[in-house]
Amino acid sequence: MPRTARLGNSVRVTAERVRTPVDTAHAWFADYLCRPHEFLGRDGAVCPFVEPSLKANSLRVEEWRLPAGITAEALAGVVERMTATFAKLDRVGRNPALHALVVVLPQLGAAHGALLDQAQRRAKTSLVRRGLMLGQFHPHCDERAARNGEFPVSRAPVAMFALRRMAFHDVLFLDSDPEWFAAYRDRFGTRYRSGTAPDPLFAELFHRAQERWEGKNHVSATPPDLGVSSDTERAARAGATGGEPVLDFAGQSTPYIDYQSIDVLLSLQHPRSPAPSELPFYILGQVKELLFKLVYEELVRVRSLLDGDRVPDAVWGLHRLRRVVELLVASWDVLGTLAPTEFNAFRDHLGQASGFQSYMYRMVEFALGNKAAELARAHRGVPHVHRQVQEALHAPSVYDAALRLLARRGAAIPAGVLERDFSAAYEPSDAVERAWAEVYRTGGPADETFLLAEALMGVAEAVGRWRSVHLLTVERIIGTKPGTGGTLGTAWLRRANEHRFFPELWTCRGLL
Repeated sequence: MPRTARLGNSVRVTAERVRTPVDTAHAWFADYLCRPHEFLGRDGAVCPFVEPSLKANSLRVEEWRLPAGITAEALAGVVERMTATFAKLDRVGRNPALHALVVVLPQLGAAHGALLDQAQRRAKTSLVRRGLMLGQFHPHCDERAARNGEFPVSRAPVAMFALRRMAFHDVLFLDSDPEWFAAYRDRFGTRYRSGTAPDPLFAELFHRAQERWEGKNHVSATPPDLGVSSDTERAARAGATGGEPVLDFAGQSTPYIDYQSIDVLLSLQHPRSPAPSELPFYILGQVKELLFKLVYEELVRVRSLLDGDRVPDAVWGLHRLRRVVELLVASWDVLGTLAPTEFNAFRDHLGQASGFQSYMYRMVEFALGNKAAELARAHRGVPHVHRQVQEALHAPSVYDAALRLLARRGAAIPAGVLERDFSAAYEPSDAVERAWAEVYRTGGPADETFLLAEALMGVAEAVGRWRSVHLLTVERIIGTKPGTGGTLGTAWLRRANEHRFFPELWTCRGLL
């Protein structure tokens, strides 16, 4: 049974009461969330919701354990169970708006914060559709205050999820996505139309999001629900058509268009010049961004698998990752067909736009372990992007997860490597180099850690090839001209090309 605690009219928790993780959460509520903070950027408590909820005896705090280990799948299960528990909680009490369920997860250490962030991000859309808000809190949480982007407001002494109903102030968290905003607008839009929004910032965010997501040229990014099919249903359909394709569909679309949002996808190409050579450049840039997204999501998944000691699954994921990166490498073969004169025909129309500004690629580099906090600065003016980039910066890399796994299996990995600031650049370690060398000496194709080492090297090599071919392609097209984004072009790329991901996996070969 989960440990449960409630706090009535008093919101003060004395030090001697802090014996359990639930007590720790209550102490944090009282000493932090229910009080003002100098860096908050506004008056009042850090979270104005908590004290009224406590006084109404509507805030339930439980400690839950993860019997199957700490994985992304386990945390997704926590969210599902929380949603079911909250549905029962939400049927009692005078004011449902004050109901909240907080689940403390004491098994999660500092290194698991990224898993908590990932689980929250993946569950958010489905919960928002239902009028629910899920927040995550942990010692390294990088969620920033709405009025002070420098203040990480959600850092807590113990990992926890909090689930509550959507509230009027949630425009602060729901303006950056069309589906989130639509769910918010459906519930609170009338208050803005009547001019009763009490905070000018709320009104500004609402009207800006409305213009962005509901303008006359906006195409909905929310695909229709296609339902769920089965082998039996597909066999029956093939029998009915005699094995020929279905050609008649109800409505004004086709299932394939609806599934892939093809009409939306193919409406997003907007070359800026009349030069025919710009279209392959433009489309290949968008293709690379989609592949960067796939690489990043796969890296996050592999990191979760390593944290859960699921090495064979992680190795399988790394093999797929390498194939995706090889597809990225091949994209340069198409761009390499642009003659210098063809590129020059549209280059001036790029302005300051540069692939260096790709936030998805920056997140890939961070997830691989090449951390450079100053490079996240480019995205400060785009809050929903900046949040994602900061999350990737502060999260452990896939290499950090591999080193933690080696340590759990007996390798002498220094504490300074395992418990470092994950947003800082990684410093190679002689001890880590020796640990990888030992994996190669004592392992072989039947050994999990040997296979992990080689799979990681496959990804590192593929990314190195991507950088090398990038350099060659740029040099072929523009020579030694400066780049559009302020760099010296090939000189910058040549320096970046010297970097190696997972450095000790490269250098340990010299010890064998």
